[in-house]
Amino acid sequence: MILLDTSASMDTRDLFKDPAVRARAEDLAGTTPLSDVNRLRLAQLLLARPDADWLDRLLKEKQVKVRLYAVDTDTRPLATVEDEDQAADARGAIAKLTAAGEGSHLGEGVEAVLKDFRGSPLAAIIMFTDGVTTAGADLPKAARAAAQDGVPLFLVGVGDTWETPDLILNDVHAEPVVGRGDRLVFEARLGARGQVPAAPVTVFLREKTPTGLEDRGQATVTPDPSGNPVPVTIAHTPQEAGEKTFVLEVPAAPGETNTRNNKIERTVLVTDSRRIRVLYVEGYPRYDFRFVKVLLERESDRSVGGKSVEVQVVLQDASKGWAETDKSAFRGEFPTRTELFGFDVVILGDVDPKQIGGARTAVVLRDLADFVKVKGGGLLFLAGEHGTPAAYADTPLAEVLPVIPGDAPGATRPPEEQPITEEYQPKLTPAGKMHPLFRFSADQAESARVWGNLKPLLWYARGYRRKPLTSVLAEHPTRAAEGGAPGEKHPLVVQQFAGAGPVLFLGLDDTWRWRFRSDEEHFDRFWIQAVRVLSRSRIRRPELRVVPRAEFRRDERVTVQVEFPIESPAPGGDTPVRVSVTRSPLKTRDGAPGPGATETSTLALNRVPGPTILFEATLPRAPEGEYRFEMIDPEVQGSRPFATASVLPPMNERDRTELNRADMERAASQSGGGFYTLATATDVFNDLKNLQRVPLNQPCPPVPLWNQPAVYGLLMLLLLTEWLLRKRERLL
Repeated sequence: MILLDTSASMDTRDLFKDPAVRARAEDLAGTTPLSDVNRLRLAQLLLARPDADWLDRLLKEKQVKVRLYAVDTDTRPLATVEDEDQAADARGAIAKLTAAGEGSHLGEGVEAVLKDFRGSPLAAIIMFTDGVTTAGADLPKAARAAAQDGVPLFLVGVGDTWETPDLILNDVHAEPVVGRGDRLVFEARLGARGQVPAAPVTVFLREKTPTGLEDRGQATVTPDPSGNPVPVTIAHTPQEAGEKTFVLEVPAAPGETNTRNNKIERTVLVTDSRRIRVLYVEGYPRYDFRFVKVLLERESDRSVGGKSVEVQVVLQDASKGWAETDKSAFRGEFPTRTELFGFDVVILGDVDPKQIGGARTAVVLRDLADFVKVKGGGLLFLAGEHGTPAAYADTPLAEVLPVIPGDAPGATRPPEEQPITEEYQPKLTPAGKMHPLFRFSADQAESARVWGNLKPLLWYARGYRRKPLTSVLAEHPTRAAEGGAPGEKHPLVVQQFAGAGPVLFLGLDDTWRWRFRSDEEHFDRFWIQAVRVLSRSRIRRPELRVVPRAEFRRDERVTVQVEFPIESPAPGGDTPVRVSVTRSPLKTRDGAPGPGATETSTLALNRVPGPTILFEATLPRAPEGEYRFEMIDPEVQGSRPFATASVLPPMNERDRTELNRADMERAASQSGGGFYTLATATDVFNDLKNLQRVPLNQPCPPVPLWNQPAVYGLLMLLLLTEWLLRKRERLL
């Protein structure tokens, strides 16, 4: 079977940047300029040229019957060639073809031929096409059906094999809310399609201002020619508060025509920076207390870039007069409720809760619980060998503690004369890898490398299990969780929300070991980030986006996602996120609004299982228009998160003119056939198997079986055997 694609895309006149293909096209065109020869004409010349006629070769060399079809929106038989006398009519039918079909139903054409000849000795299908399918089954799908019938597809790609380059920016992530002076990191992926040069390109970060776009940073990356996306990371430190719109853009590659996917916008809320007030309550001056206290007092300029924390300390086991001599000590026994609510973060170390606040212990513990649930302050439990977390089992703080203490364990640390020698490296969970608490670098790979190289720890708390609906950020690499599911490891860093406030539980007490040699910067970053995460959760905003891109065609699936920061609260249970959808008519070529009415509806997004706090919904067949998606529930601080997208009319036959080499190569491989360009098209005859006809009826002289001596001897033997059997059975 020979199929010729007669859709309108075959009327394209190619420039042929591939030298071998261009030389072959010029040879076929002869004296006619290539600008006057379309793809279908090249296929006609290749198939029925007098000096190299494919029909003659198939009839004489392969001795097969040839049937010709034209394929566009339907599949039409052209001619049947069984001998040389019928070849002339077939050539005439081929010459009359024009490329005017309004669609390319290529897969359906192959399937129709397979269906019509199912059960017949169909040897192969040769198809001349550009491989672009505009409707129905594509060639790879049809190839699977052909493979089941044992029919290989030999696909000749008619067109320029040079693919138009296309750089694509997508998957942009950035914190939706940052403080003025904070480090804002944009992470994206740069993909490449077509003939993109394997040379570095620069991705720019720009900010929209009243006077235009201003550069805010850049990164140089090298696109992967195979099409795999490469990460892009650009950091910027905003110095002014307000809602900022940033544009991430990559310049067009040489020869690139589609630049709509070369840039993406993101809106970020920059808040006024203020000093974070921290209350650190500790039972005794252990190592972690000493180093964390000093860090919060001095703040390493190298790692955080300036003082932004004010710390006050309550040390229960302090000597008399310590509060008067230490600059960070809280002047008094314990803050009152009003004073406590003036702090942003409270760190509770290895403290006996019965001794907090002296005579006001019961009131102080209730105030601490309300500090989280009512005020929305951040609370960090730092475990220790004397009390935390078991000591909080029967206190008001048990409600906000992310873990459930069991029976008080025995001594968890050996005597001083038996030092701990067994080290362990905490293992980050998928949620922990995305949490800013463990982000030591803007680059994810570098951050993972830093985490893996930190000094191993020695001690960890035991005798507890995590509460339901909490997030485990780090776990023990080998110890099984107490009361957990099979395979679950012992949780070491656990997060939950109590009311409006975030709570972190650290089941370890020797992070000071992370200060080993040159790692002090990473120790500093961990603790400063812990304070910032707990202090800013109330202003964290979710991110609303449209995936996989911002421009779609009618009948494509449009997916809307809302992702909440892993360290901020989100709707619980089965509560959906609601997004308003506003659809307006498509803009005209000059950018003016198109005719038609604007429609508004509401979309409910449901929680997607996984480590991320992601809500998602899909519009399976979105009509054409300009879309604006805006989150309306739950409410967030500042302006509502939004995203825009466009749904365009389906690409018509004349919009898609590039040679679809990928589909044709995949279809040929799946069916056991081959893919060829104009330059290699004659290799089809080498790759075709021996397709000699199977002779069903041929004249030959008769064979006189009855007069053969062997037949006579066999008959006599049978008669003698019968007589002997009858004789033995006395039947004679």
